This record gives sequence, structure tokens and C-alpha cells, in this order.
Amino acid sequence: NQLLTIRGIWFRNRFQDNISSGSSDGNSSTSTNLNGEIQFVTQYDSYSLVTGLEGTSNRITDSNIFGEHAGSNFAGYLQLEIDFIRQISITAGLRLDYFQMDSVNSDNQLNPKIGMVFKPFKNFSVRSSLSRGFRAPSLAEVFTSTVAGGFRVVSNTDLVPEKSTYFELGLNHLFQNRLVFDAAYFYTGLGYLIEADFLPSGDVQFQNITSATVYGVEGTVSGQFIPRYLGLSVNYTYVNATDDNTGEFLQFRPRHLFYLSTRSEFYPFEFMVDYRFIKRYDEIDDNFAAIIEDGDRRVDAHVVDFRITYPFTAGKTPFRLTFQISNALRYYYTDLIGSLAPLRRTSLTLETGF
Repeated sequence: NQLLTIRGIWFRNRFQDNISSGSSDGNSSTSTNLNGEIQFVTQYDSYSLVTGLEGTSNRITDSNIFGEHAGSNFAGYLQLEIDFIRQISITAGLRLDYFQMDSVNSDNQLNPKIGMVFKPFKNFSVRSSLSRGFRAPSLAEVFTSTVAGGFRVVSNTDLVPEKSTYFELGLNHLFQNRLVFDAAYFYTGLGYLIEADFLPSGDVQFQNITSATVYGVEGTVSGQFIPRYLGLSVNYTYVNATDDNTGEFLQFRPRHLFYLSTRSEFYPFEFMVDYRFIKRYDEIDDNFAAIIEDGDRRVDAHVVDFRITYPFTAGKTPFRLTFQISNALRYYYTDLIGSLAPLRRTSLTLETGF
């Protein structure tokens, strides 16, 4: 009835490119990220209690684009789930987020959450949830200072965290223990939204530019159409994202998204093919588009990924070998103004556990 989970991740990254930053060597940076969490769960007959602490530490060294800076985020949370009667369960929680970064004012926020699941009959449920969120600015958003493509990007140590309120109402139904249908309406109110924008000087800077409202619907159908040989998941999302001040659609947000995933097992191999459709952006930054050549060029995205997985054992140790081709059809589209999205890429991954 009790479970203790401890996890930790250490990540190191170094990159160098040939984009001008006032140096003939281009941009370069070395960064490290340390993330950890301790979570304790206690389960009783009618309720469960989840408590935890998590933290992230980020440090940038030897960088001519970000400088040398450090920041950290910490959070403590408490969540209680209660089954009042067989058909109704309620979840209530609190999370305290805190962030600090050198040269930037620290900030914190207490984020409550409440949710309910109602099961009027077998294999059918209705859910709703209401919560508040907090996103601290990243080191890159605060400290980027470079020259690229004729633009000068300057730092902004006055950035404050994004604040949000989230609501969801959804339903879930299982048909004949094989097919799952899920639908939801979602709403997010965003404050102090962080995006890049032009200064009067012509420089580019990440700023808390506006408040925004994002709402939409999402539907998913998934299941095993042919057990083992054909698993299928279809997802469609419609999003309406508008600036509260101007009423205009937010920049670089797709209005329609469609995902199709298939999965087949032919022992000992597992094959997966994923297709995603992302509608072309309704709105882009006209200031950038006027300066960058072909900056207004954009198309719908049709991207296919392919994966094959082979599990095996060496001695008593289990392994999992995965070969993946991303954007297998080499489809050309832009993810930002004047930025070609990644073309075909292949990767080979080996995993093990103990």
C-alpha cells in the first residue's frame, strides 16, 4: 500500500554552429541539466495520498550566445484522490513552484488543482478538471545575445514567468473491451505570455508580450482492430488561440492537427508507422516575414515516421533495439519563418533495464 519512487537525470549538451554572432566561429555553448524527483504514494481503501518534491538545476558555461549563467526550479506537491462512492472519484491537489535565476528576480506561485471522474455505468466515464499553472522563463529566453540572419537578439532580465488557468471536460468510452473513444473540450487562459518581438531599436528580444486564450476540442479513437497484428490510434485536435488584447489569432499556432499511428507485431519484431498532419500557420510575424526572404512561405505539414523494434536478451539482461526513420518521405515544410523543419533522419537506439 506504499510506494516510494526516486528518479534522477543528468544531461550534458554542447553545440557549435556557423551562424554569425560577431565571431568567425559562430555560436557555441556547453550546458548541463540535473533533474530529480522523490515521490511517496500511500494507498488506502477509499483514497490515495501522493506527496513529492522535484527540482531542476540548469547551468550554461563556455557560451558566446548565452553567457555563463545558472538557474533552478523547485516544487513541492500534495494530491489526494478519494472514491466517495463507486461511481465518483475526486482528486484535489496543491503544488508550490519556485524559480530562481542569476540576474533575474525569483518568483513563486501556489497552484491548486481539482478534478472529478463520474462513471454512470460500466466502461463509460465523464471527467472534469480545473487547475492553475506556472512556467518559468528558460535561460535561453532570458540571456540569448547574438546576431543571426541580420537580426540582433538581445537579452531580457526583466522576464517574469507565464501564468495559466486550465479547464477540461471530457468523456471516455470502451467498446467491447477493444476500442476506446475519448473526447474532450479544453480551455487555457495565459498571462505574461513569452514570445520574441521587435524592440523600437529594431533588435529582437523575448518579452512578456500579452495575455491569451486558447480553447478547443480533441477526439481520439484507439484499439486493437486485429489483435497483435493491427493496433490503430486516430487523433484530431482543433485549437483556437487568440490574443486577448487584439483579438487576433496567435502567431505560429496551427489550428488543426491530425495524428494516425499504427502498430503491428510479427514476433519478435514490432513495427510502428506514424503520420501527422499540421495545418499551416494562420498567423506569422509580419515584421520578420517582410525582412526574411520568402518569410511568408508556409505549407501544411504531412510527416511520416517509421520504427522497428527488436527485443532480445544477452545472458539474463533484457535489451531493446529500435531503428527509426523520422520524416521518412522527406517532406519539406517550415517550422518557423525561414526555418526548414528537419528532413529525413535515421537513429538507432539501444535500451536496457535492471
